[in-house]
Amino acid sequence: MRLEQSNTCIKLFLGLRYLIGNPCHDFPGYREYVIAILPQLKQLDGKDIKRSERILARQKFQDVKEMVLKSEEAYFSRLDELIFDIY
Repeated sequence: MRLEQSNTCIKLFLGLRYLIGNPCHDFPGYREYVIAILPQLKQLDGKDIKRSERILARQKFQDVKEMVLKSEEAYFSRLDELIFDIY
């Protein structure tokens, strides 16, 4: 599932405020991205979201989104290579 598709899934699972263990957790900018797309989120990965963090996340959203999407693309590319190597 690609990031843009997963946004809808994330919004459905707001009660699950932990993304630790999810591959996107290791993407640079992931926390800012999630905070920007889910303004109603109060906590992420066990840490409260401060007002200043929320403001910065919105201000940097376009740059962070690009960074996260590139990381996602690289992740799926590596995953495709691994799957191809197995088969």
